[in-house]
Amino acid sequence: MGTTYGLEIFDYKSGVYERRLEDKNDDMILRGENIRCLHKDSENNIWVGTYNSGLRCCIYEDGFNRYTSDGQPNSLRGSSIRAICNGPGNEIYTGSAEGFLCRFDPEKNVFTDLTVKAGIPYGSTITDIDFFDGLLWISTDISGVFVFDPARQESVRHYQIP
Repeated sequence: MGTTYGLEIFDYKSGVYERRLEDKNDDMILRGENIRCLHKDSENNIWVGTYNSGLRCCIYEDGFNRYTSDGQPNSLRGSSIRAICNGPGNEIYTGSAEGFLCRFDPEKNVFTDLTVKAGIPYGSTITDIDFFDGLLWISTDISGVFVFDPARQESVRHYQIP
């Protein structure tokens, strides 16, 4: 479960909750702050979007990989991750409160910023993303819904919500 205080893992067999909080000496533990979204990928990894600390990938028993927005060309864009989903392959898509849409390639360990190609205007918070029939549907707070074709790398539809 993602909570305001970090990640809690529930073992349904034992009925025990385990809270994963930050330890400044242990990079494998999740920061104890507001978790915005969780996603389980096709490899059974848990992806965690945080309010202010970017993205984490929890490889159970192995700890966390941390991805932050560091200004480098192939890094995550945005620090407040609001939405996460799997693509048709193993890639992971993220949407941020800052309005960035990114694709993560786990084979190359690189992020690609797709915000402009998807047609998302500056200042739109991405609230949800999901795949349907090979297209990525992107919901925003003020700019409507965008439909992006990752194969053609272009926006194919925009629905303005009144």
